[in-house]
Amino acid sequence: MPVVPTWLLQEESPDCYRPGGYRPTTLGEHLHSGRYEILSKIGHGVSSTMLIYVNSEGICVALKILAGHAAGDSAMVELASLKRLSSGDHNHPGYACVPTIHDAFWTESRYGKHLCIATDVLGLNLFELPLKFQSIEAHMPEIVVKRVMRDLLSALDYCHNQCQIIHTDVKLSNVLSSFDYKLTASDPMIRCMDAHEVQVEDGSTVIITQAGGFSTLEDDALDIEGWKMLHFKLVDFGSAFMGKKSVFEEYGTQPISPPLTRSPEAFIGAPWNASTDIWSVGMTLFQLLTGSTLFATDAAEIAFPLYMYQNFGRFPATVIEASRKVQACRTTGRFTRNSQLMTNTSASRHFLRAYRENGVPHQRQSSFK
Repeated sequence: MPVVPTWLLQEESPDCYRPGGYRPTTLGEHLHSGRYEILSKIGHGVSSTMLIYVNSEGICVALKILAGHAAGDSAMVELASLKRLSSGDHNHPGYACVPTIHDAFWTESRYGKHLCIATDVLGLNLFELPLKFQSIEAHMPEIVVKRVMRDLLSALDYCHNQCQIIHTDVKLSNVLSSFDYKLTASDPMIRCMDAHEVQVEDGSTVIITQAGGFSTLEDDALDIEGWKMLHFKLVDFGSAFMGKKSVFEEYGTQPISPPLTRSPEAFIGAPWNASTDIWSVGMTLFQLLTGSTLFATDAAEIAFPLYMYQNFGRFPATVIEASRKVQACRTTGRFTRNSQLMTNTSASRHFLRAYRENGVPHQRQSSFK
């Protein structure tokens, strides 16, 4: 039996290579009529792989290749958002804090049709950067967190007020480090990693390449000068909402954002707007400064409004009244405790006790009031 390398466990599953799934790629492969050549793999996500390609001018770009199942509404939203961002006011401070689209094209594989989006090559994200260091206690210095917040808030100001875009998915893994120069094929930071052939569901084989994420930082969490060289960009606009009106008017009531960064109004089905991104920034800031999340990571989604009530107090009456979930409770008489937990102290205590008895972790203590 062939030996399976340990790094393979950190890469995409072979099950992702199926009809509607990832596009198989190999190092050295050419795409778009020979315009791009694969040099390295940066990483993968739920619905895409990210690779470094060199174009005909010798400049490296990041190419996001979407899975076949993602080449629908979400892909079109991301493409339209990136085009709007790239055509906005170049003098706005936030313009440099969002991706610049260089090219977009379609390619086909045996697993479907795939949209490819070319942008600038970026470095490690805010989730990966601390993992670069040997010490598990290493956190970003406060001066760097301030730089992250400056760039992230500049990006959102540009999105909200210049481009009428609500991101809805602000989190550590969607904020990437960047640098002030363009990479070329000969840059030593671009490394050819290992590759391994695996068998997939249809009986064929594909090559899975080890990701080679990189950073300009030395292996020292206290390298302040190295940190100062970094800038940060907000990426992944596949879940964005593009508006023609002000983004601070009411938008939908559908769930948005992962639970750990989702705003209170989005949790309870009340109308949300661009301020939901600012809530997510606050959750991200807390995680950067403390190295942990404000709420339990494995808590049931239904418990989050209670945790918010405990940390921040009673929900505003206007938000409660606008909540479609609360209105449904009042109309049908169902889930009474859910509608009361945000307004009634005794009900929330009863609710918390019930969750504790069912094994949901206690909410962590915090001074983040």
